[in-house]
Amino acid sequence: MIEKYRNKAKFVAGLWLLSLPLLAVVVAFAKHGQRRSIVWAILCSTLMLLSACALYLRSKGRSTLWLLLLLLLPFSVFVPIVYWRLEDRSISGNEIKANADFAKGLEATKIGDFATAIQEWQALANRGYVDAQTGLAVIYANGHGVPQDYKEAVRLYRLAANQGNAFAQTSLGAMYENGHGVIEDYKEAARFFSLAANQGHAEAHKNLGVMYASGRGISMDANEAARQFSLAVAQGNSDAQAYLGAMYERGLGVAQDHGEAARLYRQAADKGNALAQDSLGRLYESGEGVVQDYKEAAALFRLAADQGDDNALTNLARMHFIGQGVDQSNEEALRLNRLAAELGNSFALYHLGLQYSMGRGVVHSDIVAYALWGMSIAGDPSEDSKAKDLRALIGKSMPTQDIEAAENLALELNKPNNLQVALDQFEKIR
Repeated sequence: MIEKYRNKAKFVAGLWLLSLPLLAVVVAFAKHGQRRSIVWAILCSTLMLLSACALYLRSKGRSTLWLLLLLLLPFSVFVPIVYWRLEDRSISGNEIKANADFAKGLEATKIGDFATAIQEWQALANRGYVDAQTGLAVIYANGHGVPQDYKEAVRLYRLAANQGNAFAQTSLGAMYENGHGVIEDYKEAARFFSLAANQGHAEAHKNLGVMYASGRGISMDANEAARQFSLAVAQGNSDAQAYLGAMYERGLGVAQDHGEAARLYRQAADKGNALAQDSLGRLYESGEGVVQDYKEAAALFRLAADQGDDNALTNLARMHFIGQGVDQSNEEALRLNRLAAELGNSFALYHLGLQYSMGRGVVHSDIVAYALWGMSIAGDPSEDSKAKDLRALIGKSMPTQDIEAAENLALELNKPNNLQVALDQFEKIR
């Protein structure tokens, strides 16, 4: 009976001994990746063979060889472990040098020496160093020290994105969204934004929220848009604060709450976000969610206008035109409307045409008004366009040659960055 249990114990011990190498393979794969796991598999196959031989010799009573094989087992494990420890130290040393080279390139970018940055980062990027890949991609995308090259930027972003870098995934998504270096593809943009958002990247959450709000590349979903914006807001993203504020202002995806909209706009406005400054200015102008204050509205419009925001320029021009919250000034209204109209703002084109039609701050001209209102209609073809009604009204009393002159003027005004130049030239030859 005792011998029976002894044999069973030997059998169980043998199975346990044979299972250890398999366990080692699993652990190796989890901790060290595929390359080391292959080595472990080869090693463990050898261990299994040695273990089987040892058990066989033990069963045959050859205790000397049995003990010898037992001594070989730990030795065969010890050798690769020592090798990998030395290899890890080598990798660690290489990482230290790589970090130093990357830091040198980063310092170079701070002083505008992008040639040095490229020199330091190119080799690192070729070796798969993610930060170098993304750094070079930014340089090529923006044309810092090199000709702008969206395709090279996309290539580098993709290398980093394939390694799971959230910034690269977000940037690559933006390239697809804007058609820079790749064919415009909103679905692919949304896919990359989703990959980065799943890692908690604030900019990706914000961008994905925009896509859900607009229905570009993904099914329109106001609730999901608000959720994505909220996740970005939790990380302090100012654009997301402004967008979520707009959702609360309009009651899209969330219950309408002008007070909450004002709070979110204020957070972003205090960070210098022009969209939030203009939006908060509108709330102060209307008294929604805040105590009505025209001076505060004008001050916020000016902050955003100074950053070139076309809506803020138009709103501030309107405040000067009627003298609300600021001194009434037709000339200042004209200057601001011209700046916003140059940026293609339909409301600015309408208001600018109104000033020419009324002769407020400028010499009266139905020709200019007719041309500007035509441009405003093209940008805002809705049925309730005020420009449409006024243009039709003055067109009835204008001679044919004036309408032709207005249409020719519109061609000049529509040329890129030529609106103010064309207006100045027209006023000189009148």
